[in-house]
Amino acid sequence: MSPGVITVFAIIGVLAGMGVRPIAFALSVPTGQPPRTSCPRCHALVLRRERRAVVAVLVGRCRSCRTRIGVPPAMVEVVLGVVFALLACRQSGVWVALACCWLAAQGAAVALVDVAVRRVPNVLAVSAYAGVVALLAVAGVVEHHPATLLRAVLAGIRLVAFYGLIAVASRGGLGMGDVKLAASLGTGMGWISVTAVVGGTLLGLFLAAIYGLAAIVASRSRWRAQFALGPFLIAGALVVLVIG
Repeated sequence: MSPGVITVFAIIGVLAGMGVRPIAFALSVPTGQPPRTSCPRCHALVLRRERRAVVAVLVGRCRSCRTRIGVPPAMVEVVLGVVFALLACRQSGVWVALACCWLAAQGAAVALVDVAVRRVPNVLAVSAYAGVVALLAVAGVVEHHPATLLRAVLAGIRLVAFYGLIAVASRGGLGMGDVKLAASLGTGMGWISVTAVVGGTLLGLFLAAIYGLAAIVASRSRWRAQFALGPFLIAGALVVLVIG
């Protein structure tokens, strides 16, 4: 793609990051709890249909007690801006690039929530999959690649089955949220190739294993302790999508 188009994608990535931040804050609650709208410390409302309230989440601090909310300011925005630009560089078609960027934005929200409360909200897993399939379907029609679209969809289904088997065998070592997330990750990587699916999956699991071993060596964890796996699975998929 041209430098101008890549720049547009980078700007869209920054704007997407601004949208991801309040969504991740709202959904960072235990399973079964409603989305949160208030500061965890002083309980002042920080998510309302008011510009000032949204700014409180974007700047990362409660306007009332100055408690930090979420990740540091601009972190999500900068990361997604860079990722969107890289995806635009590597993907030849606009619709495929949009599908990859959608997956990156949804993945960022999932990663933030998973790190905060160790769960993958159904709404994010479903929206990630629906968006990726819809955008790749358009790409398949516009670019005349129906076989590639079919391969991508089947890859998503197979990766769900693979993660499902791991979840059953590990007895909770892999959560069902990660299994649902596999649908969108597998579909996105499947558009590239079956090899990409295998490589991205193994890379994600490898990164998770390295983190787990490092935590054990640092005496911060136990062999049976759990940690957020979603961010590593997402990272593995995004690396493959960027490499192309």
